Amino acid sequence: MLLENLLWKTPDEHSDFTKLKEAVDQISKVALHINENIRQHENFQKMLNIQNSFSREGAPKLLAPGRIFIKEGTLLK
Repeated sequence: MLLENLLWKTPDEHSDFTKLKEAVDQISKVALHINENIRQHENFQKMLNIQNSFSREGAPKLLAPGRIFIKEGTLLK
């Protein structure tokens, strides 16, 4: 990130250092929050796609609060 690079090159005693560090910290928190929301949305989409692949009535309901998609692959006996 450009701000992290700018912070790294800014001397600690520079008048803008503290505010720049706060900005980098806040932007990092926002980026983490956004990435987590994207991950949750992608997980929900995978579960929804699997749920929709069941065409018959009475198919199991996979979507429920707290459920997450863990692994994709071939099931062996």
